[in-house]
Amino acid sequence: MVPAQHARRLHRVILALVAALVASIALIGRHPIGAFAQTASSNPPSLTIAGTLGDPPQERILFISAATPISGAEVLVSDFVRVDNAATITDPIAIAPLPARVEAGRPLTLTVTVSFANARSGAYNGAIWLNYDADGIPSSLQIPVTITIKDPPGPPFVALISGVAVAALISTYLGGGRQRDDLAVRIERLAARVTSASGLPDSVRRALRQYLNRADAWVRMGKLAEAQQEYNEAEKLLTRWLGWLESWRALQAQIDQARTMLQPDAQGRPAYAAGIRRLLDEIEGSTPTVEDLNEVQNRLNEVIERINGFLHLVTRHKNLQKILDATALTPAEKGPYQAQIDHLGRQIDVLLPDDQIAYQEIDAAMTSLNSDLKTLLPKGAPESTLLGGRSGAAAGPTAVIEEIARQIPPLAMRFPKPARDAAQQIAAVRFPANLPWARIRLSGFRLAQFLILITLWGWTGYNELYIQNPTFGSDWLSNYFTLLAWGFTSEAARATLTTLSGRLGLSAEQ
Repeated sequence: MVPAQHARRLHRVILALVAALVASIALIGRHPIGAFAQTASSNPPSLTIAGTLGDPPQERILFISAATPISGAEVLVSDFVRVDNAATITDPIAIAPLPARVEAGRPLTLTVTVSFANARSGAYNGAIWLNYDADGIPSSLQIPVTITIKDPPGPPFVALISGVAVAALISTYLGGGRQRDDLAVRIERLAARVTSASGLPDSVRRALRQYLNRADAWVRMGKLAEAQQEYNEAEKLLTRWLGWLESWRALQAQIDQARTMLQPDAQGRPAYAAGIRRLLDEIEGSTPTVEDLNEVQNRLNEVIERINGFLHLVTRHKNLQKILDATALTPAEKGPYQAQIDHLGRQIDVLLPDDQIAYQEIDAAMTSLNSDLKTLLPKGAPESTLLGGRSGAAAGPTAVIEEIARQIPPLAMRFPKPARDAAQQIAAVRFPANLPWARIRLSGFRLAQFLILITLWGWTGYNELYIQNPTFGSDWLSNYFTLLAWGFTSEAARATLTTLSGRLGLSAEQ
């Protein structure tokens, strides 16, 4: 039984194989073997489309050629995945409607529209699938598509300019900002020295503060040359007076003594005392411009001489009254002499230090009146000669002990004359710096140098890093940071070249 069953199964398998063979032969008769191969091709065989975010849609045309009639064609578009698998574009491509049938040998035009609206920068790979019937045989054609998208030109340009700006700020700071900060710190320190220095004349201290205030104002305005000049003047003045403090104390003591010798009150001699005080104030007020303390001493001695002369004049006026009172004249006889003494007193009251002619006239009138009054003194009384003479029997009129005016001894110090400032010596042999055309040419050269270097270097970086990079922005940090760094190096290169050319003598500072 078993062998018989195996024989029947074997018979059925053989019959099935024969039937399949017959069917295959019949099918081959209807469709040649070449029909199973690919019957359509695309020209071009693939698409590469480059665009920028925000650009309008782009159109591409594909020509599909087939050796057999094509019918029932339909298009499928895959998703487009960025090469780093970090982003995907869905439906970036639209296909125009296709004809129902295309005869053999005639091309099928495939109009492809690519949109960059909903995408991120980068390179995306995808495909267009064309499914069709080739003379009744279902077939398909795959067309590879690569889409590259980059950021619009505005942000990269801003990044490049930002790099240039950052480097320019640093160059500006190194060239002027650091100098400005250093100068501001030095001004602050010098102001602290002025505050802590004791014994400086008030006028000098005020002048120093004015210099430093002007220097600080120039610094705030960015005019460093003017600020440096004011600072130098303040530093020179302070240094000079710190070396003069001991000598100035002696002069100051003499000035204070001279000021106390005359008090401009209503009962005293207001006019002359006020004039002397004005002269002393002028001496103290001129101290910031003094180059030699000997000049101050000479002026002070002149004022002391006038004070001594005035005190002597006032004392002689008192002595005239004393001599008149000692005479034996009757009141009526004293009247004319008293009128002269009173008139001289009124002249003294309105006398001014600068009026030397009036002083000499009053002095001459007093000398004459003094001689006249002494002849009217009583005779025969014991006498002491004037101004400390020997005593003895009176051979003439009775002597009157006249008062001696207080006197201020003049100063006889000798202060060393300061050496000429080295900066002044150098400035004396310099050529004038006010050369407007030279300044204009120098400024023009610097501007042209800046524009040429920044344009050439900056454009090179922009072209290499942005224009030649079809996927700029896909790696946001790397792309923009590189462009920023390029802009920074362009300005740094310009600053370095400018500094080098200056050292080589290709440009000159004033």
